[in-house]
Amino acid sequence: MHVLKTNRLVMAPFSIGDADELFLIRSDPIAMEFWDWPGDQTIDETRAIANEIVADVQKGLAAYWTARTLQGEFVGLFDLSELNSGTEADLGFLVQRRHWGAGYAFEAASILVNEAWSRGFASLKARVHFGNTRSMKLLARLGFSKVGSTCPVEIRPGIFKDCVFFSLHRSTFPRT
Repeated sequence: MHVLKTNRLVMAPFSIGDADELFLIRSDPIAMEFWDWPGDQTIDETRAIANEIVADVQKGLAAYWTARTLQGEFVGLFDLSELNSGTEADLGFLVQRRHWGAGYAFEAASILVNEAWSRGFASLKARVHFGNTRSMKLLARLGFSKVGSTCPVEIRPGIFKDCVFFSLHRSTFPRT
């Protein structure tokens, strides 16, 4: 993995040392409202997640970047996951609430879309909990299209949420 840069962000490969800043998001109930798992109550819970993230990267299952402003301020975590198919990846993002509405998510996700194309992926997908209008608007702005109808998904054992699915194909992407 390599560092990615935009006009306002530096996106470095995620490391265990980023866990303390990731806790800023994962401990915020509003930021975690539409996440599959509940927020973390302790920094140790976030550190355990950080270890899982690093393990997935080492296995080649995912690629995670920590986004920071040019001044070094933590913005969020962005990823390409489910990389094992070789043709399709999943786009994910988790942004610190105080940065919502600043355009950072669009900027970071745009560069990840281009990263996916440079890695040879033909399409990207994303899944959003019903009601998460911010994420749905971001995906639409990136060029993703809604796929199918809203349906319940088991997000963790015994817990179902209505989800909306999105897809973006390289052949239709306007920024290649």
